[in-house]
Amino acid sequence: MVQFSLAVLLMACGLTVFRQFEFMRSIPLGYNQAAVISVPIDHPENGKHIIDELRRRLSSQTAVISITGSDINFGLGKDGSTSTSSIGFTLHDNLVRTNLLTVDYDFLKTMGIQLKAGRDFDKSFGSDTLRNVIINESMANKLGIKDPVGFSYLTDSSEPRSVVIGVVPDFHLYSPQKNRSPFYIHGRQ
Repeated sequence: MVQFSLAVLLMACGLTVFRQFEFMRSIPLGYNQAAVISVPIDHPENGKHIIDELRRRLSSQTAVISITGSDINFGLGKDGSTSTSSIGFTLHDNLVRTNLLTVDYDFLKTMGIQLKAGRDFDKSFGSDTLRNVIINESMANKLGIKDPVGFSYLTDSSEPRSVVIGVVPDFHLYSPQKNRSPFYIHGRQ
């Protein structure tokens, strides 16, 4: 009787673990993970140059749709860790804390993230890398603004005002076990 009970318990535990793995594998992350290849760059100080060189070399390949870069690993890095960047600022006497994601042009297109409002970063707008930002829905809620496109605010008194040019749906940049968090996305200079 004890052996039978232990066998049933082990099967139940195995089924639970299997279902958890299936859930983690199939949970929608909010971006296209199936056709994206992430290439970590060991020298972040040369990151923009390396991305430009990759873009130049791979743009003629028909299998390559677009190339972009970000300052954060999607998933685990080579060392098994994740990288995060955050920013805090005061808005209307309230502290706003948000994750920060610095990206290159074509980030939304490459990752398959659809805009809910506004526009993507565009090379023809010089201010896109200086002050314009794209935020996710959680960040829009945190700002307390119903239509945030065009809204401007200061994150640092020594920098120009940030202007929201687009809003994207929430997506999982980090572990799906964590709640989706506010994001402030700005273009790489």
